[in-house]
Amino acid sequence: MEEQLTKPYVIGLDLGGTNSVFGIVDTRGEITDMGQGHHCPPGRYVL
Repeated sequence: MEEQLTKPYVIGLDLGGTNSVFGIVDTRGEITDMGQGHHCPPGRYVL
């Protein structure tokens, strides 16, 4: 028998060339969290 699981949150990511942003939305469509970050300068990478 298959069990249906509901996912309480959805995460959206926008990975751009210089900035990245994210948002977390609940099942009602309300934004629960969001943030942004800057990329490293060219030639400097985090592994």
